[in-house]
Amino acid sequence: GRHYKEASHLLDAVSQLLTHFEPYANIPKIADLRSTVDTIKQDLTDEILDAFNRVTDLASSSADPDSFVDTSASSGSGDFASLGEACLVVDALGPKATKRQIAAIIKEHLAEYQRLPDFQKGGDSASLDQIDRRFAWFRRLLRGVETKYNDVFPAHWKIAHRLVLEFLSQTKSQLLEVLGSGDPEMENVTILLKALQKSIMFEKDMQLQFEGDDGANGLARPDLDEDGNSIDPRSAMGIKRKYEREKLLAQKSQSDAAVAASRSLSNGLGSSSSASAKGLDDEPLPSIIGMLSSVFDPFMGPYIALERKNMDDMVRKVIAEEQVEEGGALPVYTSSVQIFAYIKNSIKRCTALTSGQTFFNLHKEFKACLANYVEILRQKMTTAAGGSKVLPEGAEKDICYVVNTAEYCSDTVPQLEEMVKSKIDQPYQDKIELSEEQDMFFDVIAAAIKALVKGLESQVEGSCRTMGNINWGNVEMVGEENAYVRTINVAVLAYVPNCRAVLSSLYFRNFCDKFAAAFIPAFLNLVLKQKRISEEGTQQLLLDVYNLKKMMLDLPRIGQAEGEAEISVPMSYRKYVEKHMTKIEKVLKLVGTPAVMLVERFRIMWMDGGMKELQMVMSLKGMKKQEQQTILETFGGGVATTAAAAPASSASSSRAAAGAGGGGGGLKGSTEKASAGLEKAGAAMGSGVNQAAAMSKKAAAGMKGAMGDLSKAFR
Repeated sequence: GRHYKEASHLLDAVSQLLTHFEPYANIPKIADLRSTVDTIKQDLTDEILDAFNRVTDLASSSADPDSFVDTSASSGSGDFASLGEACLVVDALGPKATKRQIAAIIKEHLAEYQRLPDFQKGGDSASLDQIDRRFAWFRRLLRGVETKYNDVFPAHWKIAHRLVLEFLSQTKSQLLEVLGSGDPEMENVTILLKALQKSIMFEKDMQLQFEGDDGANGLARPDLDEDGNSIDPRSAMGIKRKYEREKLLAQKSQSDAAVAASRSLSNGLGSSSSASAKGLDDEPLPSIIGMLSSVFDPFMGPYIALERKNMDDMVRKVIAEEQVEEGGALPVYTSSVQIFAYIKNSIKRCTALTSGQTFFNLHKEFKACLANYVEILRQKMTTAAGGSKVLPEGAEKDICYVVNTAEYCSDTVPQLEEMVKSKIDQPYQDKIELSEEQDMFFDVIAAAIKALVKGLESQVEGSCRTMGNINWGNVEMVGEENAYVRTINVAVLAYVPNCRAVLSSLYFRNFCDKFAAAFIPAFLNLVLKQKRISEEGTQQLLLDVYNLKKMMLDLPRIGQAEGEAEISVPMSYRKYVEKHMTKIEKVLKLVGTPAVMLVERFRIMWMDGGMKELQMVMSLKGMKKQEQQTILETFGGGVATTAAAAPASSASSSRAAAGAGGGGGGLKGSTEKASAGLEKAGAAMGSGVNQAAAMSKKAAAGMKGAMGDLSKAFR
């Protein structure tokens, strides 16, 4: 007779005994015994599984498989009297036999799904718009299995859970064939998205029932209605979904308790039964979320195309309705805020469906959209200029808005990158990189600041041209500052406050730095281009430079609102202006120095200067070539014999110092007197750049007297 239950327990005992001989497995006798046991076990497994299938067929035809008893199964017949007894014996055979039997059960229950013509290619329910029929069919199957076999199959076999996984796997294969068929229906975004949405909702329901509430594995996605919109948790549909979730989670809790009880029972039936339960636990089941919905990812091109089209339409619309948003920290173009808001909503829509390849492809469209917006901002600069070399009045504000908008975008792009990385599937995270787009906006800022500087340069260009056209060699008297200085002041006072009112402090300072770096060298170049500068011309230019220097030092404060806290000029800016304006003053003072004192004064005032610089000064003085050659030989000889001439040079320096310290008639006294005259003139002109144009005759007289004293000192 066949006593499977007893045989399985004996086999379990033999298997346990063999574990003690593991260290001697290479001994021929032990190896033969193990081979014999394996053969017996395989034969017994085949016979038991056949008997299992027979009793399963009989029990399945019964209304209550759990209570079914095969009265024809006599002792020794080789048949099981009940399905429960058969399950216990299979468990006793170990995990390999258990997995084999579970696979057979799953295959048997899903055999009809493979046979039904409705779900095959070309069937009535095979198309994407009929996908919910597949889910409805499976839900009926699942309810039937759970109703009939809930107390029959051991809970740790997880038959229902495994049925779900196999159904999803088979459905995925069938949908892959449908999606890849080239049918025009596959280009219909509405049908495609609805099929994907229904697949996701089915996966979420199954996950709740069999895996629990695991937000990290997909439940963080919002519930969607049939139109793909997120369901408001407070709506009637949202409340209904909440109770459905709670019901499914309760089923999951009951299932977990049954699995624990089943595992305890297996542990009490012997080592093979225990090993069977443990073997099933050690092999984790794949996640339900994404098993089916992931099949859509490679075919989501129409969805990406639709998002791209909608994005392009949105950009055109917001540009056509462009305004300046004044509500934030800085005024920016509203289009920038709306574009990032649209992208954020696009991310929300996409990640409700998929966070894999489709989302990665969509993020590329975001990159393209941002690159397109960069070009739009550049076009705004061109439009602001109006094709003119000189910026139209008020155009500088439009360029400042471009700076602010690009700054807002450059600050927001890293946040967008982090958002995408946090929501996309792990394999794609390292591929998300938006630094190139951020750099594009930095480039726009740099170009806009350059355009602002060029704009102000164009405003003062006429005045600078006037300065360059003055015959400084024929100036015979010194008056108040020239008219070109006043017109430069007027242009700066009209232009800079507009920039200061719109730009952030960081980029307003950058604008001031860039303008100083452009204007001061340009003015020095104008001075150096003169054919000759007379002594009076030198004094007049020193007065002009004094006023321009004061204007440039005040530049970061121009346009400061009344009552606003006093703005301190950045030290680096002050140092730059003073250094380079002093260089212009140095050149002019040397030009006004008598030829007999030129070499000595040049060495003192321009210690790092060489023959080239000295020759430049002499050219501005209008010295003849022969005179220049003599001076250069004197200068060159002094350089060549520095060591030998050191005592004499020291003595000369001492005499110069003594002369300088010899009272008001010496160089030092005259220079101090001249400086005092400059200060007196400056006070008479007023403390602000705005009052420069109102210099009084008294100030001019004071300045003229100071320049006269300076001239005497040079003689």
